[in-house]
Amino acid sequence: MSYKIPSPLLHFRSLANAMGHIRSNLAYVLYALQRWEDCEWSLVEDTVARELSCATMFLGGALDGMVILEVGLSRGTQPAASMSFERTTFEDAALRSAQDATMALKSNEREGQALYADFWTLANFWKHYFPYQPRPTVFVRSGGVKDFSVALGDGSNSGPVMRDLLVPTFNHACSMMRIIATMLSAQDSFTVQDLSF
Repeated sequence: MSYKIPSPLLHFRSLANAMGHIRSNLAYVLYALQRWEDCEWSLVEDTVARELSCATMFLGGALDGMVILEVGLSRGTQPAASMSFERTTFEDAALRSAQDATMALKSNEREGQALYADFWTLANFWKHYFPYQPRPTVFVRSGGVKDFSVALGDGSNSGPVMRDLLVPTFNHACSMMRIIATMLSAQDSFTVQDLSF
């Protein structure tokens, strides 16, 4: 890890570029979910697995990068290996609010189920089990939405991970990028749009 970020604006532009790629990855997965009855899933499952894994891993890295950038801007602190989105709190109140909302996202199969998936469950899952080829499931409890789930280890599964976790986490990340863009007076440097499910 570099102990000196050469330019906060350069760091921000790098994160903005990553967010554009993440959006493309997630948009492809959402498109495949909408079309999965119309084509043979086996024709797209490898690509979906890759896009889903890339989006999840890059989004985790982008969230960590946002924390490192904001901490450097607000505190003048150099990046440290211990800094991450999960362990380091934003200084800015609006960023902290978006961070708290992201950390509170959970997905479980049934109401009241003790085990649940969060974004980091997915990030760790796909980091260790790539290339895992997920199969879409129709979630009756969630209004018949077609989505993916992950096994939670006790015979239960998560709820719909795109709808409950990945798309909302991406949208929170976009909100945080807009806040950081304002802090840097670089609003024109971030044009990535939110996703809808």
